[in-house]
Amino acid sequence: MTRSRTLFCGFTVTELLVSLSVISILSGLLFPGLCRAKAQSRSVSCKNNLRQIGLALTMYVGDFHRYPTSAQWGGAAFPWYVNQKILPYAGDKDRIFFCPAKEINYQAFSRFSYGYNTHGSGHLDGPNLGLGTVRFGPISESQITAPSELIAAGDSGRGAMSDWLLNPNRAFDREEDSPLGTWLPADRHQGGANILFSDGHVEYAAQARWIERSAEGRRRWNNDNEPHPETW
Repeated sequence: MTRSRTLFCGFTVTELLVSLSVISILSGLLFPGLCRAKAQSRSVSCKNNLRQIGLALTMYVGDFHRYPTSAQWGGAAFPWYVNQKILPYAGDKDRIFFCPAKEINYQAFSRFSYGYNTHGSGHLDGPNLGLGTVRFGPISESQITAPSELIAAGDSGRGAMSDWLLNPNRAFDREEDSPLGTWLPADRHQGGANILFSDGHVEYAAQARWIERSAEGRRRWNNDNEPHPETW
């Protein structure tokens, strides 16, 4: 009678450590690429949101021949707000106002991801260089000198907080590390922001590029396409 023998094969400790090291190295090589791909996907979704908002603004301006004021823009942050001006033109899809790269907060207003260029390169006390405020009134379609060069809206807010306005100047001279009232274009897309222009196209640039104090940079904020250095 022959007794069969079963052979058991296994890893030695050295082989196991080598395998774990290889897996660790491969993960280290692949993970940054996956993170970049995920960030790029979120940026593309953000741009699509802004293009849809651009279409909504175009239809609004086509009907009223003026741009919405800052208050009318801010109302889109509250889906339950009855006096909506922008949302109906976006098919009542309030989700397009939420950037997928922004930190989630369950308060609807703090999820509002895109600020509106209401003051241009100016400040609260004027002049009315942007797209219009409640205090100074709306800007008509005919007042826009160069729609393809005028910033309309874009990524705003820091962390889970939101800014419903967009401006190249820091609001209220708050401290650098304050999450509130910055008004600056955000830096959540690899250090930069996606920005919608008045003709409906979207561009990406580093935050520093959007807020630089130069004639070329500040023209893009003002409805007369002038730099207005007195506002810098």
